[in-house]
Amino acid sequence: MAKQMKLKNKILFLLVGLFFTLPVSGQKINHYFVDMPAAFYPLLNSSLRLELMEYYKSEKRDTIQNVFGKKTQILAYDSVGNYLSIQSAANSRFEIKLLYTADSTLTIGIINTVCAPICSSGIHFYDKNWHEIKSDFPKLTTNDWLTSSDQLIEGLSISNIIKTPFLEFTFNSNSNTVAAKNNSLDYLSLEDKKSVEPFVNKENIRLMWYDGMWKR
Repeated sequence: MAKQMKLKNKILFLLVGLFFTLPVSGQKINHYFVDMPAAFYPLLNSSLRLELMEYYKSEKRDTIQNVFGKKTQILAYDSVGNYLSIQSAANSRFEIKLLYTADSTLTIGIINTVCAPICSSGIHFYDKNWHEIKSDFPKLTTNDWLTSSDQLIEGLSISNIIKTPFLEFTFNSNSNTVAAKNNSLDYLSLEDKKSVEPFVNKENIRLMWYDGMWKR
């Protein structure tokens, strides 16, 4: 009997230890969204963020009025993939995703996208205390989509024609990947766009995060 009790206690101890060493998932994304500093998402204060999430989970309502009296809407919420996407305003989108390494170290990824009218994104990474951390996230340029960087059009290289980069990033909800889309052609005149299109790859570039490192 004593041996059985010792065995049960040992199993219980192991289970408790396992619980505290596993990466926290599910509602953890809610915690970080609701409690993040106001500067990261000024359109909704902490109480409004909590209200939005509670509405979404309990009443299946996905929209709330932000501090400017405009609508803010949840576009996607994945508690398993630790991902949340929000239409902040008519021309802006906010995404947050939790990324864990094998030793449970947390990296918080945030993408802010503005479409005015061409969509362009910024992506940044933070630790659990909201300190920005250095990342090896690839610094993509429009050249990464060119099929022939040496191609000249009326004496100009394509890279000189596409001078302004408009890159749009999106997290994958159920995998640690980012899709990078090149919207730079939309900035060109119809004539320039038509001339360079044959030399630009229209496919998104997929970037994968694995145990703290980004790979193409």
